[in-house]
Amino acid sequence: MKHKYHQKPEADPALAHVCKERQCLKCGVKFESKWSGDRICSKCKNGSAWREGASWLSWSRPA
Repeated sequence: MKHKYHQKPEADPALAHVCKERQCLKCGVKFESKWSGDRICSKCKNGSAWREGASWLSWSRPA
């Protein structure tokens, strides 16, 4: 018997595709994310490291 408080809450469909301001995981600049998994800004995605599939560890983020 599962209690209601043990269940995963329902996702709000109204918030499914809401843009949100996030901080880029590579450079730290704030940008408008198009979806929840969008964590790298377009400037960093246009860089050679991203396009060539360089290892995450080889990226340097400013302190």
